[in-house]
Amino acid sequence: MTAVERIPMERGQQVLLRLDEPEGTRWFPTRVMSRDEDETVWLGAPQQRHGGLAVGEEVAFRTWRATDAMYAVRAEIVALERGAQACMGVYVFAGERIQRREYFRVPMWSVVKDAVVTTPDGAEVPTRLLLADLSGSGLGLRSAAPLTAGTAVRLALTLPDGGGAVPLRAAIVRAEGANGSADYPYECGAMFTDVEAAIRERIIRYAIRYQIEQLRRGVV
Repeated sequence: MTAVERIPMERGQQVLLRLDEPEGTRWFPTRVMSRDEDETVWLGAPQQRHGGLAVGEEVAFRTWRATDAMYAVRAEIVALERGAQACMGVYVFAGERIQRREYFRVPMWSVVKDAVVTTPDGAEVPTRLLLADLSGSGLGLRSAAPLTAGTAVRLALTLPDGGGAVPLRAAIVRAEGANGSADYPYECGAMFTDVEAAIRERIIRYAIRYQIEQLRRGVV
């Protein structure tokens, strides 16, 4: 566990709030709005779920800074505010810093087969994706159609280690506009949301072996 006071919670910092719903788990993208002197952290709240949130309820989310690792955080809701911009105040009581070794990205550049995205109404829609890079924490993707932050993605990847295809679930955490590529013009980043420990370790080990090989060749 990471000491609570060492978990970064800066104004504007990106947050993925975990929402457990009857249809399954989804991740709501939001930001840190402010932090009070009493250590209450204010987050933007999902309008459609605001009525289902309650003071005293425990919530889980992930947050990160561009120059730091990702943190898995647990907190208690201590205040709710309704209005045009719904928000909730939380008291963080636990958090864990995800290891940096999960963040080394390996370039892949391969077409993803059988990729499916989940729309806001719960429908699953096949989509065309190109895998740009892979790490133990997520993927860099290019898509044929625009995707939005928070969109759930289900796919299967075949790693070059010969171990067969692995099923993966992820959430889009970064989505950018068209970059000029004709077939896959939209760039996005995705964070794994449901990956077995053995599969994550397999990805990490592959990434480490790739890095060692690149170092041996003097490429990095």
